[in-house]
Amino acid sequence: MAVDYQAIRLIPHPNRANIISHIMRSMLKFETMFTDYQKNEETKLQAIALSLTRPDSLTWEVWRAEDGKVVDVVGILHLAKIRNGHDGVAHYVFFDGDLRGKTALISKLLDWAFTDHEDWDALQRLTIEVPDYAFALARHAQKKLGFGGPFKHRIGGKTVEVEGVIQGALIWRGEPRDLLIMGKLNDNA
Repeated sequence: MAVDYQAIRLIPHPNRANIISHIMRSMLKFETMFTDYQKNEETKLQAIALSLTRPDSLTWEVWRAEDGKVVDVVGILHLAKIRNGHDGVAHYVFFDGDLRGKTALISKLLDWAFTDHEDWDALQRLTIEVPDYAFALARHAQKKLGFGGPFKHRIGGKTVEVEGVIQGALIWRGEPRDLLIMGKLNDNA
């Protein structure tokens, strides 16, 4: 059985409301998506809905395909705070826990964002914001996707390249935590 992943802006499906509900509820399970500022499930769901429907954002559903047939939604790719032709903030989450298996798909989205299209001017840069407690995510973004910056940030015995750090930007498990700012420039610009 051949397994593949596809990013689709909107997939026609008779159970669209159930798919959206599944995406939102699946995102609740990821601790790195939220801080202690969103205390309850309803507040978290509202934050997800607001983020995914902002007019300055684009969202792709990530579907698992087997033998060419789309089977199950397994995550999202999201560009937020888009300033067309300039910059945006990239987000991604995968409900099946397989970040490495989606690296090529994320790279395709980055290539898309950095290329002119009919209704899209290529971005000059992208930013990701990673809580310092999600070090594995920051390391993946640096090593596999080319995000980083001119400064080194040390967490425990490990370092990651960043553009900057917003100290104490988040409260996580009752403690203030830093937010790592990592950038990627459009090499074709």
